[in-house]
Amino acid sequence: GATFKSRAYEFSVNGFQAAVLLALNEHGETGATIATIRRRTQLEAGVLKRVLLCLVVKSKILRKSPAKDYNDSDRIFPNRSFASAQRRLKVPSHIPAKEKKSKSRKAMMAVVSEDRKGALECAIVRIMKSRVKIRHKDLIQQVISLVATRNQFRPDPRQIKQSIESLMAREYLERDSNMGDGYRYLA
Repeated sequence: GATFKSRAYEFSVNGFQAAVLLALNEHGETGATIATIRRRTQLEAGVLKRVLLCLVVKSKILRKSPAKDYNDSDRIFPNRSFASAQRRLKVPSHIPAKEKKSKSRKAMMAVVSEDRKGALECAIVRIMKSRVKIRHKDLIQQVISLVATRNQFRPDPRQIKQSIESLMAREYLERDSNMGDGYRYLA
């Protein structure tokens, strides 16, 4: 528990946060530098920064001076102006590293994009095998319908057009000269 503005609070924290709060507790109102807290807790710089972000930015139990960046010489203090309507508070336990999140999201989106591209090409070939000749507008509508029911995503007509062009480059289909805007299956 902790007392802020003569009101007692009970915080639910993880082990890293508890270590930081205990290290800071030894220094009282004067606070401690980030370097001192790191030496006392033996946490890596990146881990300590995320723990401090939770305690300073998210829950506002602590305050930091100066407010910008996280340098070893910055001081961490108890935030005596902290106030909450709740007596028991759960401090967020972790803030994910932004670069990892964006990289993994980009990688996931690339995989999804490749899967969708394959699903579109498969649907186009399946339709072309059964129809042999088809107008562009009809092919787009049938691909949207087929993919939407089988793969649970609504393809963009531009993606379908790119897939058609890719299949034409690999000689699965060709433009039908008898139909102005049609295609013919080759394989």
